[in-house]
Amino acid sequence: MMRRTVAVLAVLLSVSLGVHAQAGHFGYIDRDFAIKAMPQYAADSISLDSIQKEYSMEMERSSEMFERMYVDFMVEQDKLAAPIVAKRQKELQLLLEEDSKLRDSLQKDLEQRRRSMLDALDERLASVVNKVAVELDLDYVVDISNRTFMFMNPERSVDITEKVFQKLGIKMPQPKDAGNTGK
Repeated sequence: MMRRTVAVLAVLLSVSLGVHAQAGHFGYIDRDFAIKAMPQYAADSISLDSIQKEYSMEMERSSEMFERMYVDFMVEQDKLAAPIVAKRQKELQLLLEEDSKLRDSLQKDLEQRRRSMLDALDERLASVVNKVAVELDLDYVVDISNRTFMFMNPERSVDITEKVFQKLGIKMPQPKDAGNTGK
């Protein structure tokens, strides 16, 4: 009888441990919050804003030049010979196409710079998150920045934000919606 009781207890214990192991221990972090708290994000954002202003000024200058030429053409159009009108219309059309290409090129460059900045910050954050996850013996870490989790059991999850910030050398800022895990 004693052997049966011990055997039943051993089976129950192993099943219990197996279920606990399957549930997993996980951490979570708000990726967007963490990225925006990094000092490099602020510095890179200032740099991008400066470049964006420079690009905006260039696009505005180009547009003003086209508008001036167009207004001049409209005023003189009736006084010009047909071949000259055709030539100026073609010049205006080419200028408009060049202006459009410039806008597209500058927009693509700015977006590429922004993506490159975020990729570098993401890599640094991912590296630190991996170290923290290993230190805390976590099975996985989820990003809660998009708020797709309706509920996360606080007894089975760990907010690793503070530990990640410590490793990044960042003072822990207070989030606007502190403690909101989608409940």
